[in-house]
Amino acid sequence: MLDVRRLRAKGALRPGDHGAIDVGHGPRLWYRTMGDLVVLRRAPEGCVFQTVGIDSTRANLGVGQRWWLRCPREDCGRRCMRLYWPPERSSGFACGRCARVTYPSQRLSPFDMAERRCNDLLVQLRQARMHNKGYLRLRRALVEAEQARAAAFRAWAMVRLRLPV
Repeated sequence: MLDVRRLRAKGALRPGDHGAIDVGHGPRLWYRTMGDLVVLRRAPEGCVFQTVGIDSTRANLGVGQRWWLRCPREDCGRRCMRLYWPPERSSGFACGRCARVTYPSQRLSPFDMAERRCNDLLVQLRQARMHNKGYLRLRRALVEAEQARAAAFRAWAMVRLRLPV
């Protein structure tokens, strides 16, 4: 993963800067900043691996700048904070959309999502000291979550076990 905040902390966004950067599970890369581009190489003097655009915008309240990387894919060009090394590893860095990055919670089944919600509500009920009104609100939410979990399990069982509706 190539993160603009790490690049900035390293000083890599200043024109003319160069050095090496570790990008997680991808290869170690050497970079050189040229104007509004960061040129990435696999070896210090090797051929150009990928060129990534740099962009900046004014931060909220007009104080300071916010730095962005541009997705190097030809059909994208989105501004983003991070570029990911896609699983196929042959096409170079890409934004989260182009690399098809998902959060683990996006891969949960409906039953697993309902189970997680129930567990979160149980933890809140056990840990928090609250007024009766807050307790009753959490308790109602837990009952609804348990009903959703039961419905998700029934739907899974009907599909998995081929039960009649």
